[in-house]
Amino acid sequence: MKGLNSSIIWSLILNAIIALTGIIRAKYLALTFGTTAVGLMSQVFQLQMLGLSIGSLALVNGIVSGLSRAGDNEEDKHKILSTAFWLQLSISLVISTIAIVFAKPFSVFTFGSSEYSHIVIITMLGVPFIVLANHQLQAVFFANNGFEKLNKIAIFVNVINLVLFFVLAQTWSVDGAVSTATSLAIIQFLCFLWFAKTYMPLRQIFGYKWDKEKAFYLITFATTSLTTYLLIYGGNFLIRRKVIHTLGLDDNGILQVPISLSMYYVPLISWVLWGKVYPVLVQKQLKAADNFKRILVRSMWSFLLLATVIILLKEYIVIVLLSSDFLPALPLISKYLLGDLLFIICTIYSVYLLALHHLKAYLIGHLIFIGIYLSGVYLYLNDYKLMAIPYSLISAGIVTVFVLILYLGLKFRSLIDLKVILTICIGFMYILLLGSYF
Repeated sequence: MKGLNSSIIWSLILNAIIALTGIIRAKYLALTFGTTAVGLMSQVFQLQMLGLSIGSLALVNGIVSGLSRAGDNEEDKHKILSTAFWLQLSISLVISTIAIVFAKPFSVFTFGSSEYSHIVIITMLGVPFIVLANHQLQAVFFANNGFEKLNKIAIFVNVINLVLFFVLAQTWSVDGAVSTATSLAIIQFLCFLWFAKTYMPLRQIFGYKWDKEKAFYLITFATTSLTTYLLIYGGNFLIRRKVIHTLGLDDNGILQVPISLSMYYVPLISWVLWGKVYPVLVQKQLKAADNFKRILVRSMWSFLLLATVIILLKEYIVIVLLSSDFLPALPLISKYLLGDLLFIICTIYSVYLLALHHLKAYLIGHLIFIGIYLSGVYLYLNDYKLMAIPYSLISAGIVTVFVLILYLGLKFRSLIDLKVILTICIGFMYILLLGSYF
């Protein structure tokens, strides 16, 4: 896959910047405002991601697929983009308006108190911006081999927003700090918009045309992708809500430690998969099977190296990144890493299922994973407290990986071989044993 190494390098740089800015932000919140502020900020991001999932109809993969299939047919591209634009704009405005009008009950549902209704309003104001940036405009970059440029722009966006974070936190305390979720959405939209026009004119990206055939094509993707996005982000939102209502915002702040680490390393793999690999898989289908297996194995070994460092240095990492108040999160970290290993494997295979247009299998895989994950948390949170979350994640991952390997082994033998299965088993046992000793 041409340009993959360069794309990986820029993706690593971007995710390093995202990790660094996230670390600085979390450290400042922890030292200045305590665990409650960290828990509040994490739930704000969950709320934003849920709004993004619904408001976008999760169309980014459908747009990328449609643009990749269109080739040099500019009229076809115009129809895909303009139809997607109207779908996303209308839905995102509707859900933002509903959440703002019912901000108080929504605040009680999300944060366990009506005192955060103003935060609901601020967060939902940014949803239409993040929808158009992360789906409409991002798809333009992906489909036009602009993955590297997108990474460079995103680096600039995250650095600027970090500066704004300190300004707003100093000016409006915690409210200012959490409002940077919305400022990030707006800055991202404006920057993506400025550079997307180098690939095609804005009147084509945000066109006025409505095409029933393209709408049906996009909604076919939306039905599957939106369901899976809602399962993932909605599931995470409900888990965090359950923690807040059952254990409190402080425990949600403790839970943020392994989740924030996850948010730093999982995108290293998923970002490259969706941005660089997926458009190629759509075009080449099973011809890319060997490259795909190599990517899976390399991703696994890279994750194992990273997991080793995190497990061995986890106490120092928590103190450096946050504070000693967050040390109760230490038992969660190695277990969460094990669950994330399985989640990454599921994600890698899900990318190929979507590229091959096996939407039913793609959806069933997500249903199994989130169903087991949510059930485990809701059934055992009272008994096992926060440990119920990584244990449920591991259980969900084991079952889903087994189902996906069985399905792909029967349908697409070229995607599964002994080397891949051994790598998965070795990786799982390695993290399990390392986490047990340290």
